[in-house]
Amino acid sequence: MQEESHTIYALFHLGKVQKAKDLIQKSLSKDENASNCYEAACLYSLAGETDTSLSYLRKALEKSNRKFAHIKRDLDLKKLRATSGFSELIEEFEDKWQQEISVDQTEPTIEGEEKTAEIPFTKDGGVCKV
Repeated sequence: MQEESHTIYALFHLGKVQKAKDLIQKSLSKDENASNCYEAACLYSLAGETDTSLSYLRKALEKSNRKFAHIKRDLDLKKLRATSGFSELIEEFEDKWQQEISVDQTEPTIEGEEKTAEIPFTKDGGVCKV
């Protein structure tokens, strides 16, 4: 998708918006993964189609795109960020992500699964006490 992504943005910035949309739709028809959905969200935001952009951003987030800091400052999403739907969507998925993290930390260890735990200790005369 990386090479296609460059082509999509080149077409868009050359004023060939429909060709850019056709190419992103072709990529999505092959594989509607988080990356392709995110690229579609960016393209449609640039084109001013914020409803379509928001729909693709939702799909990207549902497919595990959790790069919230990047999403919040991506210049391609500038028009989308100006909508109320954007902040509501990001808040929804940040909350879901926090809940997933909380659940992951409280679930019992599955046999064979590695877990790391921090155990505080102190030193007393060259001896470590747990």
